[in-house]
Amino acid sequence: MSHNALDKWSGESPDAIGAEATKGLEALDEWRGEVREDDPETWEAGRVDFLQAQLNFQSARSGSFATASGSLADFLADMGEDVDVLDEH
Repeated sequence: MSHNALDKWSGESPDAIGAEATKGLEALDEWRGEVREDDPETWEAGRVDFLQAQLNFQSARSGSFATASGSLADFLADMGEDVDVLDEH
């Protein structure tokens, strides 16, 4: 995460972060619906990235980061948090 993004979101309310995460989840669901049907190869190539993004948005929306995946898990570990890492492979 860039420092600019961190600076932006650290000043936002939990409700604002949750609303933005909901928008992200809706966009992900739309992409999944389109790509799984229209381009199965792209879906297979992006499936793990999709799952990581979905989990990260769900964590941002709920405020619970006990389980994380991908770059969010790396970031939280770098910040000294004790995170249960979900390996979706």
